[in-house]
Amino acid sequence: YSYTAFQDPDLLMKWQQRIPRKDRVIKPGDRVCEKHFSSDQIIKAFEVSSLPNGETFRIPREKARLKDGAVPSIFPNCPKYLSSVPKKPRKSPKKRQKPPLPVKKTPLKSSEPELVVPAVQFLDVS
Repeated sequence: YSYTAFQDPDLLMKWQQRIPRKDRVIKPGDRVCEKHFSSDQIIKAFEVSSLPNGETFRIPREKARLKDGAVPSIFPNCPKYLSSVPKKPRKSPKKRQKPPLPVKKTPLKSSEPELVVPAVQFLDVS
């Protein structure tokens, strides 16, 4: 699929700034391939989330469309500084914590001396 910036002059200007083409000015009817948009900017299904049981129902679209304000940001054949591939969202701190390692208790071997702690005596100072 490919997409156009239509008649929105602000969006068209953002597209022109992001697309690394010095030899060409982007016009309202020009099309840009979907490979230049991150997947979170493309709507590939209708979503109905107002079902009585609270579930979200997805119906695939025949033709995917862009979210409002989507700007091309992926240019694989250009230097990396011209592309801004979105980072994966981080997990919450609780999900990032590793579970504590289990403590393995091993009995003392007979050849190892036991640790002896001397008893502390308290003096009565009254």
